[in-house]
Amino acid sequence: MKNFKTAKDQALLLQSRGINIPVDFDSERFLITRNYYSMINGYGKYFTSSTDVYLNGVTLREIEKVFIFDKAIKEILFVHLLEVEKYLKAILSYYFCLECPGQYDYLNIQNYKCASSEDRLRSVDVINRIAKVINDYSKKQTPNAIKHYIKVHNGVPLWVAIQFMYFGDVIKMYDCCSSTIQSNVSKEFSRFLKDNTQNSNAFIQPKDLSQILKQMRDIRNAVAHNNQILHFPGSNSIPYIPSIHSPLHIAPSTSRTSMYHTMLAMQCLISSDEYNHLIKSLKKRFTQFKKDLTSIDYNKITSDLGYPKDWINTI
Repeated sequence: MKNFKTAKDQALLLQSRGINIPVDFDSERFLITRNYYSMINGYGKYFTSSTDVYLNGVTLREIEKVFIFDKAIKEILFVHLLEVEKYLKAILSYYFCLECPGQYDYLNIQNYKCASSEDRLRSVDVINRIAKVINDYSKKQTPNAIKHYIKVHNGVPLWVAIQFMYFGDVIKMYDCCSSTIQSNVSKEFSRFLKDNTQNSNAFIQPKDLSQILKQMRDIRNAVAHNNQILHFPGSNSIPYIPSIHSPLHIAPSTSRTSMYHTMLAMQCLISSDEYNHLIKSLKKRFTQFKKDLTSIDYNKITSDLGYPKDWINTI
């Protein structure tokens, strides 16, 4: 077990390993408030020539700049992921109710996939999750829409209940819906894709939409828990979408689990105005980050997000 070191001792250790601490930089305050392990092990690794030795000219302020960049990217992503969640909840509840208009049809197993025992189990799980949300919020002391609808309308429509569901649970619900509902939802999202790519033939398949949404869920969870987004270990490969990838000369065989490919896939999920705002915000942060680093090429870090060197000039 490693012994505790004071912030002063930590700063001296970093200096012994080659990190320069500017005179006007409050290193002790930085290490106390930011956490040595998170900052040095998480962001300092980009500046090392070996396990314990840092490159010539590296400053503690530069390491802080990597942290600030990571934080800024998470904030930008979170804003737009909330939009994705909003759209999914609105679109799914609309098309589910269009096909199953009964007040509590969303709690009826017959309105979900039940072709196999696995399908049925997943559908039952979704119904239980929705029922629990309604039950939990109906018992809360503070006012909320679910309590209001039960009291005033003697029932909770799906478009109200779904607003209280977790993003991941809404994706599970989508996966358990009939092929008709899934098709209608994917067609609606395809309208975003058509607008963003300026391609009237652009379309996203229901299964591809599900895969993209799961990648968004994982990133949203990472951002919500303030996990490091650099070198994000994406577990869901973004499907190959010709209208997105072909113009950028991205081959179908290319790995598409990185943050860069997740950003491109946002064209399927948000409006053109929102997507343009996303790109503009990211370009601004990348440009500033490039200016913040002097001891290493900023591409050494941004490549961990999967971004090509010239992406700012190609999108």
